[in-house]
Amino acid sequence: MVKAIEQAYPQREIEKASYTYQKSIEKGEQKVVGVNAHQDDGGGAIDVFNVNPAIEQSQLKSLGERKAKRDASAVAATLAALDKAATGSENLFPYILEAVKQSVTVGEICAALAVHFGRYRERTTIR
Repeated sequence: MVKAIEQAYPQREIEKASYTYQKSIEKGEQKVVGVNAHQDDGGGAIDVFNVNPAIEQSQLKSLGERKAKRDASAVAATLAALDKAATGSENLFPYILEAVKQSVTVGEICAALAVHFGRYRERTTIR
């Protein structure tokens, strides 16, 4: 399976199936309620969910407070240990767990690992 993933086989098959399915919808062979069958007349207003900007500010403030309260040297040491472990073939889970215990954020953990493993970028194969 690893070889298949490296060659993007599963993703290619998903893309082909999605493309075939979409074509069948557009041709009317496949019925999708609300898309090409039993459509609404458009008379009703749609309520769109919007996040209150005050909630965003509240979350940022909370995050800042949590970061201010944590032991900065313990956070740095934990991230350094995770960084070192990521260079080898060690199980990273204990290091990640310790980082969480030290109030290291998910973003900080991901950033530390991205240095070694990169970030996932989906490759598309259908043109």
